[in-house]
Amino acid sequence: MLIVIQTFNRDPLASMQKKEGEDICILIHSNRICIVTLAPSHPILEKKKKVTGVNFNVGKVNRLDNKVSGKGKRGAQWLGPSSTLCSLSCEDGSIYDVCSGIKGQLIEVNEALIHSPHLINEEPLNTGYIGILLPPLKEHQQETERLLTEDQYQEVLRERQSACT
Repeated sequence: MLIVIQTFNRDPLASMQKKEGEDICILIHSNRICIVTLAPSHPILEKKKKVTGVNFNVGKVNRLDNKVSGKGKRGAQWLGPSSTLCSLSCEDGSIYDVCSGIKGQLIEVNEALIHSPHLINEEPLNTGYIGILLPPLKEHQQETERLLTEDQYQEVLRERQSACT
């Protein structure tokens, strides 16, 4: 599984709507399925904020209403790179919108987070994932090439660290 990171200070599409440092991690399987999670540098994980609520009702669309069926994934919601997947509420009153990071069909949202939001803090790369997307076959390579590899992500973190000091 390839790990790529969506960091918003490097992506002009996403930086218009999201705050710097609210990075997400996209785990890409060889079958093109992408799992969206929080990156280790996201303020929730970095500052160890306790997530108390997950809201998949974003604007006019409730991501929980996403019903997918069949080989062609009929009924899946189409998302753009900056489409909001959910809002995360923290114990300190802060709220973070998490975007999809890539263009694709929303295959599934992690409904377990509604009753167990703590999974985001405890297992962000496992049972605390946020959603699963499937990029279009013809655009898969284009979508993943604009993301950072794990090594590039580490370099961005070093740059941020040196800018702060």
